[in-house]
Amino acid sequence: MFGSLSNSGDYSDQYLGTEVGNQSWLKFRDNPFYMTGKGKFWLDSDALHFRIYISSMPMAIPYHQIRSVSLGKTHAGHSLSEESILKVFWKKGGVELSSGFILCQSKTQIVETINLISKHAAI
Repeated sequence: MFGSLSNSGDYSDQYLGTEVGNQSWLKFRDNPFYMTGKGKFWLDSDALHFRIYISSMPMAIPYHQIRSVSLGKTHAGHSLSEESILKVFWKKGGVELSSGFILCQSKTQIVETINLISKHAAI
């Protein structure tokens, strides 16, 4: 997970979208954040990344923009029966944003991912 993008591998993670101002009905439409779907999630030394399977352009959320990270049951109109949505709260150009991801990991691994993001983001 921590490392650079590889074109080989599994695209079983999912990006649910980015909300503006924590409003599930208000979506962030900047490129490449407007697309949702299955893809690959990874971290490197500068940012959290996600690449939608059908896209050649990965999205990146730099650690210095991240304000908090948590697990939730709902995001951008999607609901799950348990807390397994990785929610990343961040700020870009003065706008409060929240991005949601479903990772193909165990709950323990997701908590480790949250801790790693928090460490890099110094939160």
